[in-house]
Amino acid sequence: MEETMRYQYHDGFEFEADTPEQVCRALMNSMLFPFNDTLEEWMRDHAERCEAWNSKPYRDDSFEHHVADLLRHGILTDISG
Repeated sequence: MEETMRYQYHDGFEFEADTPEQVCRALMNSMLFPFNDTLEEWMRDHAERCEAWNSKPYRDDSFEHHVADLLRHGILTDISG
């Protein structure tokens, strides 16, 4: 069983999630405009937007890789303490 972690997105949004999939879902649901995409489609688009924003690579082949890249590049911070 995964441990609940607390995260902060670069815009200040804070949330808790147990899995990388939950991290992606929380981020998708926090956006100012609604998405009709599947979570996988959202992740691909999010990876493209992040890369366009800071010219760093973001993987979109799995929730685990995407969240790892968000953490590595500072878009997402683990604030679990």
